[in-house]
Amino acid sequence: MAHNNLVSESAIMGDEKTLTSKLETFMEQMATRQQALEEQMAMLSLSSQVTYLSHVIHGEGVEVDHTKIKDVTDWPTPKTTKALRGFLGLVGYYTKFIKNYGQVVTPLTSLLKKNAFNWTKEVDVAFTQLKTSLSAALVLQLPNFKEEFVVKCDALDSGFGAIL
Repeated sequence: MAHNNLVSESAIMGDEKTLTSKLETFMEQMATRQQALEEQMAMLSLSSQVTYLSHVIHGEGVEVDHTKIKDVTDWPTPKTTKALRGFLGLVGYYTKFIKNYGQVVTPLTSLLKKNAFNWTKEVDVAFTQLKTSLSAALVLQLPNFKEEFVVKCDALDSGFGAIL
């Protein structure tokens, strides 16, 4: 019985070391991203805005590049699963700008199941709402690097996630 406890404790210590290693890697990545953002902020002081990876960064925050959003707003109603996947892939890049994205997209993702493609009024409303949400997308405020950050994290066997 004592041997089983030692194995369990050993396994827990191994998991703790793995988690610590992942957390350290995450913190290093965050420091690199912070440095990149600080460089972008320095550039902003020289110009009114910078376009980077289909985002527009300016003094008030980050927003979608509206020239790219035209492709979303002009997207025709999908007639096939493949066309729907294309639309969801394009919209998925901007999920952080769409309030309640997971709830809005649920009727559309349910159509991706095998033999489930049936375009209903509920699906059409979700499709239209996604297009409308992106055309009037939020401006995400840039972080204040002079304040302390609190990182809330969650670790599972399959991944590690964090939210500032």
